[in-house]
Amino acid sequence: MAVVSAVTAFRTPAQAGQTERVLVDPVSGVAIFGYDPVCYFLDGTPRAGLEAHELVWAGATWRFRSPGNLAAFQDAPDVYAPAFGGYAAEYVANARAVASDPTLHAILADRLFLFRSISGRADFVTDERRQAAEAAWPALQASLLP
Repeated sequence: MAVVSAVTAFRTPAQAGQTERVLVDPVSGVAIFGYDPVCYFLDGTPRAGLEAHELVWAGATWRFRSPGNLAAFQDAPDVYAPAFGGYAAEYVANARAVASDPTLHAILADRLFLFRSISGRADFVTDERRQAAEAAWPALQASLLP
């Protein structure tokens, strides 16, 4: 029992905020594998966040490239956080939580979506697939650990 307590006491900030409802890197425990969600909107491209700029939100630790990006996310996390907790949107449409590749993304209707494959992204941009994912997400999210 003492060993468990000692290990728990030395968790890093990234390991402290973990949940299944947000896609986290299984090694670092950082949301969307450490990519800065604000960069998708500002730069149009994924960029790695920095350990120096971390924020715990929705049970996960998020990283940002700058204090400004962190502040923007903190002010409007629902604007910048990826849809479906960062899971691959094309699989959410089939009611499955599958890890995405954060380098495969699209911003549709001012929302960030992450994907597992290029073909999945191409298929998802149809309104029908997005509606299926939106309909499936609440039950799928409820099945994931908070």
